[in-house]
Amino acid sequence: MFAKYSYFDQTFHIPLIMRDPSEKADKHRGAVIESFTESVDIMPTILDSIGAATPNQCDGHSLLPFCRGLEPQHWRQEYHAEFDLRSPYGNEGK
Repeated sequence: MFAKYSYFDQTFHIPLIMRDPSEKADKHRGAVIESFTESVDIMPTILDSIGAATPNQCDGHSLLPFCRGLEPQHWRQEYHAEFDLRSPYGNEGK
């Protein structure tokens, strides 16, 4: 967020291209997902794809259901962040 300085949509839309190699995803290839996702979802997605459990301390969720044409129940609808507006350089010179 430090380099973005705003809440404009354009500063938060970052493309992510995923390809699920399973046959379950075949008929949904090329779909564009409009649901809110975050980078914290990448690790759980990789773990899910190899059949490993996601650790409890992980904030993200697997994106594989989207690749297979499903919408996970109770998927996030908003983004929460905290941004410290103090100087990143400390109080030097004061």
